[in-house]
Amino acid sequence: MTKPKAFVIMPFRRPFDGYFEKIYSPALEQAGYIPTKVDDLFAPRPIMDDIRAKIMEAEILLCEMSGRNPNVFYELGLAHAIGRPAILLSNSKKDIPFDLQHVRAIVYDTKLAGWEDRLRSSICSAAREISKATISWPPPLATLETGSPAQDLPGLDRIFPNLPSCEQEILEEISRSRTVRIFLQLGKTVLVGSPNIYEYLEKSTKSGATVKILHAGIQNRYLSRRVATERGSSYDEWISDIEYASKKLLNLRRRSTGVVQSRTHNEAYYWLMFIFDQTAYVQPYIYERSNTKKAPVLKLKLDLSNDGDASMYRVYERYFDLKWDESVACIESVHDFFYLGELETKSLAVAGVVEHDGRYLFVIPKRYLQNSPDNIQFHAVGGKVGGNEDPVQALIREVSEEIGCTASVQHSSSTLVMSSHSDIGQISLRDIPAPSHIYKRTRSDSKIQLQSIVWLLGYTLHLADNSEPKPCGEIAAIIFISKQLLRESISRRLRFKEITAADDGSAVIVQEGIYIDGESVASPTGLASIMAAS
Repeated sequence: MTKPKAFVIMPFRRPFDGYFEKIYSPALEQAGYIPTKVDDLFAPRPIMDDIRAKIMEAEILLCEMSGRNPNVFYELGLAHAIGRPAILLSNSKKDIPFDLQHVRAIVYDTKLAGWEDRLRSSICSAAREISKATISWPPPLATLETGSPAQDLPGLDRIFPNLPSCEQEILEEISRSRTVRIFLQLGKTVLVGSPNIYEYLEKSTKSGATVKILHAGIQNRYLSRRVATERGSSYDEWISDIEYASKKLLNLRRRSTGVVQSRTHNEAYYWLMFIFDQTAYVQPYIYERSNTKKAPVLKLKLDLSNDGDASMYRVYERYFDLKWDESVACIESVHDFFYLGELETKSLAVAGVVEHDGRYLFVIPKRYLQNSPDNIQFHAVGGKVGGNEDPVQALIREVSEEIGCTASVQHSSSTLVMSSHSDIGQISLRDIPAPSHIYKRTRSDSKIQLQSIVWLLGYTLHLADNSEPKPCGEIAAIIFISKQLLRESISRRLRFKEITAADDGSAVIVQEGIYIDGESVASPTGLASIMAAS
């Protein structure tokens, strides 16, 4: 594994060239860096090009200010402009400029016995401290220039040179946002190295905000012992960091009045994301070491005046939501999926798959006949869950109200989890009874710039013996349909006259006073559509 680089800025005269060989270089090597200085370079090009390149690629700089050399301060100014941390040295406080006197510097006295050993030790300690710091000084001077090509990206508001330069801005967003979504790997910098993030998260949750954090779990394939060794990291430290962050988040959940959720993902090193109500900060993983200090951060905004869906903000918001849905391996209960107070537009619905005499039973609400009499949709028995109603009891109530029957809800040993974008996979839940399907349906409302989310819990139902289903209340008709015709209903235009004429027991029972044209097309929706495609 390649070690990080350190660049030494110093006067090119005695005694400093000797200091480099006996003090600076050994101290930086002991701290784990590869030290270089400008006269080590021999490429046939202007020396300032080399100096700029070395400053850019270095993770740390050592600056010898003794003698107030103009070239030294010019190079230090370049380093500070791009936010590179520097260890400042001087053998006299008088040589430290006024603008830097507030910054910690190592002042050494060559007249004291053992000064070389003490200086080596001080440089090594300072280098190690900087390598572990989550916020480096100074913050870089970098903003997105007006008219640059990057401004053509929809929703891109600004580019920060690294995470430390915008960390305080992110923390402030955490404390005041109604929704906070964080996507990261280990959380070594965000959740471990910056403990004050929990203070801001607590402010957020005390105001009733929703916080979702996705981080790598112990079983993540990209965090193996072999990978840690190849990256020059400690696997045991990785595990310790994950456990630390998990405990802190658990404590936060227990204390908060808002909703705090965390899940583990199985993603590789690609993005670090902070997504808030109308802004997002995303940083790509470009470097294997010290990425947060070196890689740029994109600040994205949701533009409410234009088409908010056509923006970089929406891209990362959708990506996070997709990965959140996929990270269901740690889910143990239905209620771990959703919190209805998260958004006003979120609701919960239940539906029941009823098999009766070898056929599926579905219903047609009266409003569906009014909406499109030529193409009539049918779905499973069920409806919205009201207030604090238990989903299972709500489904039993719906069955009674819609088809006039008593039903029992059956337990499913495995649950298929789906979203509008993907079939996420099968999981086992501890709920008794557990649903057979969990479906998250997402719609965007361009008028209010919010996403409407409906959770559908699908259960298997068993009707009481001697039941005679009949359409009741707002249900216009009941369809009994065979598996074959149900499958065909999503591949072709299945007409109602074909259902009533089938010899496989399929039938349509219509409420008195309701008329359904036999030429009308029967189209499955909701859980009926899911069953048809299975």
